[in-house]
Amino acid sequence: MCTASDDLNCHDDEYNNPLISSTLTKDRTLVLTWDIETYSSLGLGNFPTAQSDESNVFMICMSVHWKDDPNPLKQICLVDVETAPDPRWTTIICGNQVNLLKAFALCWKLLTPDIQIGFNDSHYNWRFIVEKAKKLEVLEWMYNQMSLKPSSLEKFQNGNINIAQ
Repeated sequence: MCTASDDLNCHDDEYNNPLISSTLTKDRTLVLTWDIETYSSLGLGNFPTAQSDESNVFMICMSVHWKDDPNPLKQICLVDVETAPDPRWTTIICGNQVNLLKAFALCWKLLTPDIQIGFNDSHYNWRFIVEKAKKLEVLEWMYNQMSLKPSSLEKFQNGNINIAQ
């Protein structure tokens, strides 16, 4: 046992205790990585845009893991139509684009990540998701599922949401 007058090194033995080192020293920051796949029925050369009725998001994949741990806790693949399953992933067949967007919001709500990392997410993925959800009239529903503090779509669109309230 250490006393206040002991050398600070006396705590080294506590960090070697497997109970302390395995439980208390791991960073429990939950990281979610994600990406979307989109398609335009207008064919190659026509980049999918959320405003176009011919463009769809047909897949959203995400994995969650603890920060600094390369092994995923869960890998989820949301698809609009039936596809061959991959045993490493939980594949959820949503049936259509609206259900796919709603499933994404529900996964986000259940996982509540501390950090999100995407592949071109700020320049394409988030914009596509938000604009397509708005066009399909599910944006407010999604926002209220994904947010800790539900709000109206009008406040969301006008940027009048104060998260500190």
